[in-house]
Order: sequence, then structure tokens, then C-alpha cells
Amino acid sequence: ILNSRTVIDSLINIYNLHQVYDYPQTAMTKIREEFLANVEIEISKEGNYEINVWDKDPTRAARIANDYVRIANNHAVKVFKDEAI
Repeated sequence: ILNSRTVIDSLINIYNLHQVYDYPQTAMTKIREEFLANVEIEISKEGNYEINVWDKDPTRAARIANDYVRIANNHAVKVFKDEAI
């Protein structure tokens, strides 16, 4: 879910990252590559996930990391509900 296109594209669109990375909005493959080059997701021994985001603006990086968790959780809930039906 953390690497799903739904989650990644949501973050790209919310933060207009095509402008940040200086790509046309239609170049989603390049934008996704740039975004993923600036994200690191690790799982700890205890099973917790750590998400690191790098950006020119440290405030935006922190907001992206927090929204990453929120959007991924919302997407996971939707997937689980859809599978339960």
C-alpha cells in the first residue's frame, strides 16, 4: 500500500510536485521516479514503518511524510472494506 500508485499519485497531486521537480504534469512516470528517489521506507524489527522524505523545504517534507501515513491508512481501510464484501 505504501508504494501503491494511488498513494504516491495522491501525494504528488496534493503537493503539486510536478512544479517542485520542474516537470509537466503529464510526465507522471518521471515525477513518480523523482518522488520515490526522495522517499525512504524502512520496517523496524518491531514491525513499525519509518518513512523519511527529503525535499528542498523541510516543512513540506514533514507534511508529506505525515500525509503519506494518513493517505496510506485511508487507502488500506478502503482496500480491506472492499475485500470484505
